[in-house]
Amino acid sequence: MAVVPVLSILSVFSISRAFQTHSESLLQATETQGFMVRWLLFSAVLNLLLDWLFIPTYGAIGAAIANGIAQSVAVAGVWAKGTSSLRVTLPTRFLKSVTLAAAVMAAVVLPIGAMLPVVPGLLLSVPTGVFVFGVMLRLLKILEIEDLVRFRQLSRRLPLRLRPTIDALIRLLVPPTIEQRLEAAGAS
Repeated sequence: MAVVPVLSILSVFSISRAFQTHSESLLQATETQGFMVRWLLFSAVLNLLLDWLFIPTYGAIGAAIANGIAQSVAVAGVWAKGTSSLRVTLPTRFLKSVTLAAAVMAAVVLPIGAMLPVVPGLLLSVPTGVFVFGVMLRLLKILEIEDLVRFRQLSRRLPLRLRPTIDALIRLLVPPTIEQRLEAAGAS
């Protein structure tokens, strides 16, 4: 299973891509696509340079690291330009909380994957990671009213037999105070 480390590295680095869509939309809306094109070209050149440096020594793992670094630089630059152009303040509390939740999840899951053979490790690590991340979402009170509304909308699209289970999971993730605020707003 030589592909597992490569996929793990790519998965971790792909997290930054979650921030790209909105920042690209901001740059397009403010007609600053020129910066975006130049920055993404810079990132592509950075990717090639890092590939040239890492692949001869580290092979596919080096390619994954090079690609991940270049993509993270691309996202960070587009995000920074988008936030500075519109003077948007970063949701630092949210970002710190999600980072802490992810770090706790990784601290629990990585030893499981390291101690077990690949397939059992994967089969145990994934649900454990989901559970730990969910607990951290709840403990750190990361989720907001908007998240509860989205969860409920998604739940309504599921088959009827799945809805009670999903609704119970949503109640576990979302603190009661969020639900109470939503009820008070009359938006449920």
